[in-house]
Amino acid sequence: MTDTRIAYLPPAGHTLSAQDATAGPFFIQQKFPAYTSPLRVASKLEAGYIEAEAQTTADQLVWINARRTAGGQGAYAGAGDAASVLAELMRQKHLDFWLEGQRFGDSRRNPAAVANMPVPDSDYFKPDSLRLARRRATCFRSRRRTIIQISRSLQSDADPKT
Repeated sequence: MTDTRIAYLPPAGHTLSAQDATAGPFFIQQKFPAYTSPLRVASKLEAGYIEAEAQTTADQLVWINARRTAGGQGAYAGAGDAASVLAELMRQKHLDFWLEGQRFGDSRRNPAAVANMPVPDSDYFKPDSLRLARRRATCFRSRRRTIIQISRSLQSDADPKT
């Protein structure tokens, strides 16, 4: 990706290796390179996205093209219907707020407009991992204690001796 809002090191740009062989070569984000890196709590940019989301499609296109220019991209040339423009607005917001936890709220408000969200009950990205979404821990209260009963399948997956 050539967008200047996404700062990262490619696999050839570092000498680190993954913790497991499944991951393979990986990219390292550079937006927050240290634990002391400043975090954006609220900004005029976020307020602009909130305003643009509530406006007409034509106004959204003006905002989209301004954000694409800020990221070093050309003008938006996709479809002009409301759904496509909203999807592009969400994409630009994702690029501006990369790694800042903004997409969950967007996916709740506009599920069809937010691309690449995980499907519930799908496999974890590592093929040899457990499907934890299908295993359930049932909780019930007994006097003043909460007791968690973990299903036998999860116990047997977690404990190789059983």
